[in-house]
Amino acid sequence: LPGVGDGTSFVPLVPMGGSPAINAAPPIKGISADIRGTPRHRSCRWDIGAYEVPEPPCDDDEDDEDGGPYIPPTPVGRTAPTSTCLLLGPEIVVSNLSGGTSCRLVQPSGYGHHDLIAAMPSSVVDIWGWVTPDTQVCFQAASGAIRFVDTTVSPRTLTSLPAFSQNGMVCAKIDGAGQVALVAGPVPPAAAASASQAVSEAEMGESLSGCMVKLDYSLNMRDAPAGDKIGAAPYDSVLTALRRTVGWFKVDYHGLQGWIAAMYVEPIGACG
Repeated sequence: LPGVGDGTSFVPLVPMGGSPAINAAPPIKGISADIRGTPRHRSCRWDIGAYEVPEPPCDDDEDDEDGGPYIPPTPVGRTAPTSTCLLLGPEIVVSNLSGGTSCRLVQPSGYGHHDLIAAMPSSVVDIWGWVTPDTQVCFQAASGAIRFVDTTVSPRTLTSLPAFSQNGMVCAKIDGAGQVALVAGPVPPAAAASASQAVSEAEMGESLSGCMVKLDYSLNMRDAPAGDKIGAAPYDSVLTALRRTVGWFKVDYHGLQGWIAAMYVEPIGACG
């Protein structure tokens, strides 16, 4: 970072609260302190520059209860927490989110339970923060089972969740923070149809061709106009619109088809 001086000496500036330099650099092997001797935690991300802003320790010297190294959560920075759950890729859809829910993909070194390692999951997502009951996690797969590591208790527990098929994905619901994993398993039963799903396509407006919509906000996708939430699509996405009613578009988001509110999108093309 730039410093201030009188031309003969140089004084590094300390990052202030809210600075993008805080927690923005990876640790450097062989260095343990900043220019003043203040420790830089070897497992946490460092502040850019010569000075480390004093913060509570990040438990860098302790292993977790399962014997693996401590891995701090991925910094969210200036991104709204919920946006991290909408940017996992088309293979994972997390819905029924609160404004304080955060998500990240987990590599094998970060699995939170030794039995989860033995299960050899094909995909694991860590969900933390303010996680509301009935948060739904779906993996793009024709078959499989879902395991859940409860990261809010010690020792951590690993359980099986009731899985169901929905829109070509294997899904389950969670009630709190933890790691959700897709492992090998049979084809789960289809999700129970809601009352709104019973409405036929013929009663849901006109079919569209050559229509796209650009999202002005991150939007929930629903199984019918004003129906149940089945997923979400991120801000600024441009999606193919399949059908339209008064106030709603049916769109396709990487194979997940659902309805979004028309008042929050910009129609492009022949959209009726």
